[in-house]
Amino acid sequence: MKTIVSVIFYLSSNLLIGQNLTGIWTCDDGGTYYIKQNSNDLWWYGDGGTNWRNVFRGKIHGNTIFGEWSDVPSGIQRNSGALTLEITNSNKLTTSWTSGNFGGKIWTRGNSKTQPNKYNSPAGTWQSTYGDITFNIQGNRIVGTYQYHDGKIEGTLTGNVLKGTWQQDNGHGEISITFNKDFTDFSTVYLWNGKTFTEWTGNRD
Repeated sequence: MKTIVSVIFYLSSNLLIGQNLTGIWTCDDGGTYYIKQNSNDLWWYGDGGTNWRNVFRGKIHGNTIFGEWSDVPSGIQRNSGALTLEITNSNKLTTSWTSGNFGGKIWTRGNSKTQPNKYNSPAGTWQSTYGDITFNIQGNRIVGTYQYHDGKIEGTLTGNVLKGTWQQDNGHGEISITFNKDFTDFSTVYLWNGKTFTEWTGNRD
């Protein structure tokens, strides 16, 4: 009896090992991931549009994947780190541990009820408290221009937060803009004459 129980436990705990994870996956970070599995080795290319693109290489041990990831130069982000995933089933992966500001938590293979984000970066025109503002990506920097007092914002995007400076014909200072994960809303914290202001917000359809 002890032998039979041991065999059943072994088979159930290793049931997912024989399943191949190769395929196209979507993630809650808005990206599309192209995964390739060869035995216990796993690689992917993740495409989050102009904001980020990354690669991953890992090893499968039981139902856990251990590996390292890195952003690649075709996107804005320049992060890297370690990543541990759990194989929930043959069509779902979840993050259990990560470093380096990795954003994804849940991956789903093939057709997903979650629609991909319309936007993958701040690039484009937004409606804001101080009129329309247009963000343009220039290398690893973002420049925003708006008509109010001939305004301009320059900064660097890390994750969904743009940090930099603003300048108008009536003043200048530091600014931090936080975008939501879909890049359809933003809020700001900016300094002017030594005071902090937070009323500047924006959105787009």
